[in-house]
Amino acid sequence: YRYVDTYLASMNRFRAMQVDRLLTSHYPVYHGAGVAEFLAESRAYVDRVDQALLDALAGASTPPTMRELCTTLGPKLGEWPAEASIYLVNPFQSHLERLVQYGTVKTGRRDGLMTYQLA
Repeated sequence: YRYVDTYLASMNRFRAMQVDRLLTSHYPVYHGAGVAEFLAESRAYVDRVDQALLDALAGASTPPTMRELCTTLGPKLGEWPAEASIYLVNPFQSHLERLVQYGTVKTGRRDGLMTYQLA
């Protein structure tokens, strides 16, 4: 996902519709109670990403770049090959944009690259 708020709104709409079947792009077809379980798991993942980013920023000795966050947090957020962690860039970008908007995180620059730190 690229836009956290849109992603969450979509989950809320599906939950409110009480659909019996959910077809996704990357996962199997979900039926019955499996739909609610998938939506709950997806919501929990969004919360885990927010918390992982905040924890990483709180523990960083210098403000990290996006690549550094992807490399550090990839293995903590999923079971995929290390080289796939860079694909977290889209959800991380969205989470960090929201955290900046909320005043929780601020951006900076290091060697021409954007960095992130707690505000």
